[in-house]
Amino acid sequence: MTDDEALSDYVPDDRAAELLHVSKAALRQWRYEGRGPRYTKAGRRILYSKRELVRWLEANERQGTAVA
Repeated sequence: MTDDEALSDYVPDDRAAELLHVSKAALRQWRYEGRGPRYTKAGRRILYSKRELVRWLEANERQGTAVA
C-alpha cells in the first residue's frame, strides 16, 4: 500500500458522520464520552479511518434489545 492509498483511508468528521448516518454533533458527543469510533487529530482537524468506522460498527452489532 502506498502512502497516498493509506492516507485516502482517512476522512474528516463531517464525512464520517455522513457515512454513519449521524450528525457531527453526535460524533462530537461520542468523542467527549469516549464511546465512539477511534479518531486521529491532525492539528485542529479530526480524521477517522474508514477501516476504524467499519471495525467500530462491527464491534457494536447486536442481535436483540433484551438485556444479556
